[in-house]
Amino acid sequence: MSDEMHADRIEGMPEPVYSELDRCGEVDVLEAAITLKRKLKMVLKGSDEHFIVMPIDLETRDGTEFLHYEADLERRSVDINTIATVEVFEVE
Repeated sequence: MSDEMHADRIEGMPEPVYSELDRCGEVDVLEAAITLKRKLKMVLKGSDEHFIVMPIDLETRDGTEFLHYEADLERRSVDINTIATVEVFEVE
């Protein structure tokens, strides 16, 4: 996210983690990552493994939202209801 101050953020506080947000906040995190072209570290429900993805688009189909992303040079999609946690991936 940019370094600008946001009304819903407290300066110096870490970025929110997807699993801690309400439904609207979850979609906001995904949309921001798409717009800002930020990679995400994602864990799906029922899995302990995380993987790094580049989000491409959000699509609503038949009332279900899908995240389209690129990983390992392939384009894939996932129902956002199957995402356990997602956060902006920071290279250390």
